[in-house]
Amino acid sequence: MKQPTLPTASRAAVIPCLALALTAAAYLPAAPLAPPIVQSTGSALRVDWAPNSQLFVSDDLVNWTLAPVPATQQRATMAIDKPNKFFRVVQNGQVSDAAGFSLPVHPPITEISLPSVTIDGFSPIEVTFDNPPGSPTIPMSIGGSVKIFRDDGTSGDKVAGDGKFTAALFLSGAEVNELNTFLNGLPPGTVQPMFRGREWIGNVPVAPISLNGLPPGQPYIIRGGFIGGATGAPSKTLGGPPSVRSTGGAAGIAGAPGGAAGAGPVVVSPLTVGSWDKSLMITDLTVVNDPIRTFDPCSVQGQPGIGTPMGPWTFGKLMTNMTPTGVDPRDFVRRWLESWVVNQTINNDVVAERLASIQTSIITPWEIASGVGPGGPLDLAKAPFRLCAIVNRVDLRQTNGSPYGGGTVKDDPCNPICEAGEARFVFCALGPVFHTTPAGGTGTGGAGGYNQTSCELPFTVILEYCVPRKGCEQIKAWAQQWLALESIPFGPAYNAALQAITDQFTLPGQGTSGPQHSAISQIRSNEILVGPWEMREWRIFNNDSDAGMLREVTVKQTPAWVHNGQNEVQTFLQAAANVGQFTTPGVTVPLRWMGQAFLGGASPMPNFRGFPTYWDGPLPVGSSALAMDDRHSFSLNTCSGCHHGETGNYKSNPAGNLSEFTHVSERPMFAPSTLSGFLTGITTGAPDPALTGAPNENWNKSFADLVRRHVDLVMVAKQPCFFRIFDTALANIH
Repeated sequence: MKQPTLPTASRAAVIPCLALALTAAAYLPAAPLAPPIVQSTGSALRVDWAPNSQLFVSDDLVNWTLAPVPATQQRATMAIDKPNKFFRVVQNGQVSDAAGFSLPVHPPITEISLPSVTIDGFSPIEVTFDNPPGSPTIPMSIGGSVKIFRDDGTSGDKVAGDGKFTAALFLSGAEVNELNTFLNGLPPGTVQPMFRGREWIGNVPVAPISLNGLPPGQPYIIRGGFIGGATGAPSKTLGGPPSVRSTGGAAGIAGAPGGAAGAGPVVVSPLTVGSWDKSLMITDLTVVNDPIRTFDPCSVQGQPGIGTPMGPWTFGKLMTNMTPTGVDPRDFVRRWLESWVVNQTINNDVVAERLASIQTSIITPWEIASGVGPGGPLDLAKAPFRLCAIVNRVDLRQTNGSPYGGGTVKDDPCNPICEAGEARFVFCALGPVFHTTPAGGTGTGGAGGYNQTSCELPFTVILEYCVPRKGCEQIKAWAQQWLALESIPFGPAYNAALQAITDQFTLPGQGTSGPQHSAISQIRSNEILVGPWEMREWRIFNNDSDAGMLREVTVKQTPAWVHNGQNEVQTFLQAAANVGQFTTPGVTVPLRWMGQAFLGGASPMPNFRGFPTYWDGPLPVGSSALAMDDRHSFSLNTCSGCHHGETGNYKSNPAGNLSEFTHVSERPMFAPSTLSGFLTGITTGAPDPALTGAPNENWNKSFADLVRRHVDLVMVAKQPCFFRIFDTALANIH
């Protein structure tokens, strides 16, 4: 990790990879020197600091430079030219904690007006926001720099206070040609699915047009966040919600049942037609059972496992890659497993141990397979985890200072801002379905612990990586790599190309998380080895006695279960609604609320078989200031709400099986994982009032998240960087 460039006498006071937020890290003593005070004036930053000290500035909390101000000065005004800017001061060998500024989340953009462009030059771009703030200026990140959009009648803005914010953007000839090529590839007569957050809200007609072929003075209007000539407001009369299907490796989009009566067939935009199962959610058996890159310890009786132990996509190899130097990977993994063995208290939420189930189902069979006794070193080449999916989540990229998939803005070099989103490996746990004998025996279960053709458990583990890419051009190139996979047939060439992508985030040294510089961001589990169903999360920390190890942490966006239906949920949602948080990417659940711990240490779903899980306050919607869409938005963002009631996940099963709570299921060895209706297309219907705990609402929600993600992927891969102002990161983490 590169040290901040502070004066030599001060470097001893700097701790590498210090978890610096805007205040001191909670697990370290506060520095005696007060940090600077940073305030935004809308279009500039005002920084105040202690007298007779030096001010240092950084864009990334890694590289620090001395600010060009006299040492006797105590205040400076600086332009907002980067999405993030951090400051610290040095005085007499002491170094303060960092204080900083992160670009605020801009409201969703409803319309952009571009003038006709024929040559290179600056063009006044007009933007209209949904529910704009009261300020006459809005800073936005465009191509790695910050532009100030104005509605004050200055700097090219035509009319002050008319709701149209203007900034002069430079459009190069290459960008104009790139956009025109994209627009001209859209056939007439198509419609484009539109989404608000994760919900499908209707379709819009697409009108392809050339940007530099417009009549003089006629602007090019972009509406609804879709670039490609979409006209009009989203309408459900243009056809039903999209759904995805995959047959023999080819994927397409279809209009799902539920469209308006008399609606004709929907011709969809090329933005949504593509092999999403090659570029976004990869579950094909030729990939997840690749004999070179994966290994499955379950096998036909008496035969060895299938594949290559410690292949590049195996659980054992991936865990080894993220293990710190000097730590035995076998200890690293056992420490993680043992977090289930004892009660964990996380943010004052007691997460109950699952000793019996984890020991019987995972640890003991793994020890037997490893040829060791209780507590012995686990053989990672025989890790009881089967690959289910490789997932591209570029849609979770962090933009404009808003939270990415992990649920919080990450502004330190140990847990960096994930500008390019995440990439994930999904595994299901394996365990014996009948008793085994000790190592070397040949009894009922045979030697090795996993001698059966079907041994998957209701237990999935997701390794979630922060993609190590920054800036629009790098992110765009990253999206193009994934999109290029769609043109390669499944088989050896496809798998080699996919590994060339996955190596960029799985190999050691690819990121900055922890002392091993791994790109791993967090690990999550979703299991019901024993009731209740539960999700957990772990992250790697660096600056304490548990340095470099996985530590169980709060689940993001989900309060502790004890708060469900209680007054604190009601007041939290009303407070968020009052400040308009539901009109931005979504409300972020804090650690504490109303003077008490709020965020959960785990996300359980007690009695889920009779209780499609929703989050709510004690008062019915309509008897308070809380609107039903606000309640749904909050509940959808929780782990339990997203995996069950709010997405109609249990309805994905034709029998309406309430036990369905995965988006990517565990799988038998020779069958792919089942994907939820939330991913592939579903209309939830209204909550069933006959079921305990259903909210008193009459809503229908439609989801097709793989369609939404594919639209997003193509937009990132094929459009000029200045259009990234459409980006609004999701608060939902799934």
